Amino acid sequence: MSQVEISVQELVAPDHRSLAGHFPGNPVVPGTLILDRVCRAVEAHLPGSTLSEVRKVKFLKPLQVGHPFSIKLKTVSKGVDFTCNQHSSLIATGNLILIS
Repeated sequence: MSQVEISVQELVAPDHRSLAGHFPGNPVVPGTLILDRVCRAVEAHLPGSTLSEVRKVKFLKPLQVGHPFSIKLKTVSKGVDFTCNQHSSLIATGNLILIS
C-alpha cells in the first residue's frame, strides 16, 4: 500500500446516546467514541482494508462535547497511525493494524 494521508473533521452531538452519565455538568466524549470515529474514518477513506487490531491508543486530553475535532490518518507498514486534535491540542494518538 502506498502511503496515504487523510484529514477528517468530526463532531459529537451533545445529544449522542453514549454521553449520558459522562460527567454531568462537564460532559466529555468517551474515549471509545473517539476511537469509533477513527475506525469509521479508516473504513470510509481506505476502502478494501479491514481493521485487524488496535495496537495502541493514548488519550492525552478530554474532548469536550459539541466541539469539533480532526482525525488525521497516515498509512504505515501494515497499518495506520492516527492523531486526533481539537484546535491545536492533541487529544489522542495511536496505531491500528490493517489487513488489505
